[in-house]
Amino acid sequence: MLDKSIPCKNLLMKCTKINENALTSLPDGYTFKMYVDGDEGLWVDIELSIGEFEFMTREQVEDYFKKEYFERKEKLYERCIFVLDSNNIPVGTCMAWHDLKDSQEVASVHWLAVNPSVQSNGIGRALLAETMRIFTVNGENPVYLHTQPWSYKAVKLYMDLGFHALKSETFSDFNNEFEEAVQVLEKHLNQSWFHSLIDTAV
Repeated sequence: MLDKSIPCKNLLMKCTKINENALTSLPDGYTFKMYVDGDEGLWVDIELSIGEFEFMTREQVEDYFKKEYFERKEKLYERCIFVLDSNNIPVGTCMAWHDLKDSQEVASVHWLAVNPSVQSNGIGRALLAETMRIFTVNGENPVYLHTQPWSYKAVKLYMDLGFHALKSETFSDFNNEFEEAVQVLEKHLNQSWFHSLIDTAV
């Protein structure tokens, strides 16, 4: 579960070169599947399991998904990824999506999430690797993402795969809060990761 007692500050990141050595496959017993009609309910279940949308009803979250993604629904079939466990139960999701930057479309990671019951066994890393593979085969570079300090464990994963924090650059409609975000992260990342975050910021 996300620790939402940690202040929410926008941390924006960008990857121009993937760290190939950090890419992994899914653990044994798990498989990828792509979105099919009706899977928005699966997406809602996974996001709610980690504590996202805590002040919204399930119906409101599903409505959000439809409003946000159904205008370009054809992209979901190729860019919205799920992970299934050995019982074909969805336990993770991520999207290889797009946002606008200076009126131009750029690659953007959306909604990486893994059910807490199966976290810490490599599913999130494999999901992100598969998401980056989709961008790569489509020739989409660089790749952006938005995160926040309460996702500090994911921040380490993003850094490991080649993402760098952005000091001032932004995309979509995000307000870059780099200075505020790192002040919070200093309390939650170990010193090695924190100094790496600062030293590699661009």
